Amino acid sequence: MSAKNSPSSDNKRKPAKSRAKSAQTRSEPQRKFAKQPFSFWRWFWRLTLIVVVGLAAYMVYLDAQVRAQFDGKKWNLPAKVYARPLVLYPGLELNKGQLLAE
Repeated sequence: MSAKNSPSSDNKRKPAKSRAKSAQTRSEPQRKFAKQPFSFWRWFWRLTLIVVVGLAAYMVYLDAQVRAQFDGKKWNLPAKVYARPLVLYPGLELNKGQLLAE
């Protein structure tokens, strides 16, 4: 058998993991769920974000209400004509009584 087809050549060794790295990770304390002291600014920004999102949602709601009111009643009322159009031009002889009658 040749060296290429031998079963021992198929078993390639994987490089060993660094022991120094694993030793470092073991010595570090796990602070995944460590309790942090009360932070005023953290709570302030969270509350501010909640208020801004709430106000934005309320503004969208109000905008929809206003649009519904104006769109529905815009053309429902008929136009009222109070007088016929009066054409004014220079040289027109029109006295006060005629103007009031129009």
